[in-house]
Amino acid sequence: MTAPAEPRPAWTLRSEHSGAFLRLQRMLNGRRSFTLCFLTFSDSVYRDEVAGFLEGRLGPHIRVAIDPVERIGTEELFDRLRVDLRSGPAQLTGLESWPEGLDDLLGRLNQRREALAERCPRPLLVWVLSGNLKKVATRAADLWDWRSGVFDFTLPPTGIRTDRHQPHIGGPAEFAPERQARIERLQEHLARHPPSDPTDVDLLLDLGDLQRSLGDVDEAESAYSRALETVARLDDPRRRAITYGRIADILHERGQLDEALRILTEEQLPVFEKLGDAHALAITRGR
Repeated sequence: MTAPAEPRPAWTLRSEHSGAFLRLQRMLNGRRSFTLCFLTFSDSVYRDEVAGFLEGRLGPHIRVAIDPVERIGTEELFDRLRVDLRSGPAQLTGLESWPEGLDDLLGRLNQRREALAERCPRPLLVWVLSGNLKKVATRAADLWDWRSGVFDFTLPPTGIRTDRHQPHIGGPAEFAPERQARIERLQEHLARHPPSDPTDVDLLLDLGDLQRSLGDVDEAESAYSRALETVARLDDPRRRAITYGRIADILHERGQLDEALRILTEEQLPVFEKLGDAHALAITRGR
């Protein structure tokens, strides 16, 4: 008899996109009228995962996907964006699949932008391949001027890996005001939305990293401790190990080497070994 497969952990947003998500969430809060947002992507699988995540976090959505086989016109497209106005935002995907080509669609949307706004009295999140964004701005310039924001959900090029094992600490002093502003935004968000899920753990780690980069080690430790309290309530061993690593870094900086080493050997390495995460193992062993 084969053993039952272990349940897959819930999908969560990549940490580098948490800022874009927070900006989008703030912008759409309470909006019930036409609000045009462009969301850039580079990977269609990840785009669909983010789209589902947004539906879960921003409330009921409708999602309209352009299918090259259907060959619908702009009238039917507008009708689909108008369905169930009691729901929240609409997400539009598949611009690059328009049967007559992207240039044709952009021209139509630009020419009929007022009809689009009238027929879609709700926030409209338009997914655009990152390489096509300049074309959108030039071929649909008038529609582009109506945008309320552009939100980046692109993935790094193949071979470049971004993760949470090594925080970006320090940096040019001229960026300190930007980091402080980001700290204040995160603190405001976390005060209004008490941490409860994996994305909140990532936000707390970001907060701690930023505070540490400005030399506020006590505040950073507090943020990491809150992250650990949150992840302790979740079935997410990888994030728990990463969070322990941040706390070990703080202990190491304070000269508490024995406890830092204990965390690395007992709370991190066994987890990454069990998960088969060679990248994380290499980083942890190199500390």
